[in-house]
Amino acid sequence: MHLGASALEVPPPLQKLLARLVNERRPFRGVGSPTATPWLFPGLDPGLPLTAGQLGQRLRRLGVGPAAGRRSALAHLAGSLPAAVLAQALGLSPGTAVRWAGTVGADWAAYAAAFVRSASTGS
Repeated sequence: MHLGASALEVPPPLQKLLARLVNERRPFRGVGSPTATPWLFPGLDPGLPLTAGQLGQRLRRLGVGPAAGRRSALAHLAGSLPAAVLAQALGLSPGTAVRWAGTVGADWAAYAAAFVRSASTGS
């Protein structure tokens, strides 16, 4: 599945739901709304997407708790990216990114040392 120009890997059941959402979405009906919008989740302000808080409220009304999924996604990213990159990419404070990395046991100092060793040995 593609989201704009970027490929997006999602499990097949979610992929089917996202495709249905894109194909069946209705025009935005907010105050001052345009007749159509490029946003998958249009916000209350014309021309802007739905905020994270608004999306969270909608999900909770449907009985979906977004917090667990958010924590899981952050934990995965914290284990895959250096804390500095995670902080910059997601707008987190450096301290928060370091705490997330520590929570999942990511040791980027060891990674950097192993990278330097492998680069110097050519393997």
